[in-house]
Amino acid sequence: MIIVLVALLAILAFVSWMLIKNRLLRWFFGLLFSLGLFASLFLMTLNMNQHFGMQRKITIRKTQIYSVADNKLATGILTTATSKKLGNDLVIYVYKSKPAAAKTTSAVPSMATDLSMTQISGNKAYKLVRTVSWQYTNHLSKLFFAVGKLDKKITSKHISFQIPNDQWLQLTSQQLVKLQQIIAHPENIKNKGALRLLAAAQTAEKSGQKEQAAKIQSAAIRILLSITATPNDKKINDKITASSKAASIAAAKSQAAAASSAASTAQAAADSESAAAVQTANEAAAQSAAASSSAATVSSATDSSASLSQSTKNP
Repeated sequence: MIIVLVALLAILAFVSWMLIKNRLLRWFFGLLFSLGLFASLFLMTLNMNQHFGMQRKITIRKTQIYSVADNKLATGILTTATSKKLGNDLVIYVYKSKPAAAKTTSAVPSMATDLSMTQISGNKAYKLVRTVSWQYTNHLSKLFFAVGKLDKKITSKHISFQIPNDQWLQLTSQQLVKLQQIIAHPENIKNKGALRLLAAAQTAEKSGQKEQAAKIQSAAIRILLSITATPNDKKINDKITASSKAASIAAAKSQAAAASSAASTAQAAADSESAAAVQTANEAAAQSAAASSSAATVSSATDSSASLSQSTKNP
């Protein structure tokens, strides 16, 4: 509307100055339409440069995002990458917009869009989009200044990725590739601390403690990728180490008790066998004595019979 008004006022000003013969009327209408023309041009310039007739509109939209590693890891992964076309100082964020999405989604910076990442508490990650645009203050402003669809243009957009500080990791594309190689060949892991943490994370995940598993796994991944450990990582590592030592001591005590019990059982068996052997020997001795006594009795009877026979033969 403002462009039509400017064109109309320009034509009327030209006609007034050039075609009206009456000097008084020429000056009156010439000045009137000229002032109207300049005022319209001024307001149009203000609208384009200073958003005259418009008000600032801020829209904030928050959506949940998901790990690029799917369910392969208890720990969530947000990946960053760089592009030669954009320059190394601009970072692209890669994530998944749905849990079972086959493809990842990228957030790319531009002249009007800037990206950042912050850590939050909790167990879910979000994408917070803050959009700044302009809308007309009323219908009249829209009628006059709705040129170029300024109310449809986004002045600026800020995308902030919010990830849980203990359960998610922000990795570069190179770190993600290295992590994938480690996961593909777990037998090559030599760090005992990382192995201990991974085993504890697996145990926690099997028992349904997903948040605890994610925290422990995050600490293990930082060790494997040589990322600076957080204070919470150190607490987890100390706790797992102490628990592992306590379990080892308990296992050693259990083994010692089992060995002692086995030794006692063996000793009791040996004593029992020894007692049985002694009893057998005693029984054998008793039988031998009985046999000797019987033999002596038989011998005595024989001698008596012989004596009696001799007496009979010699009256």
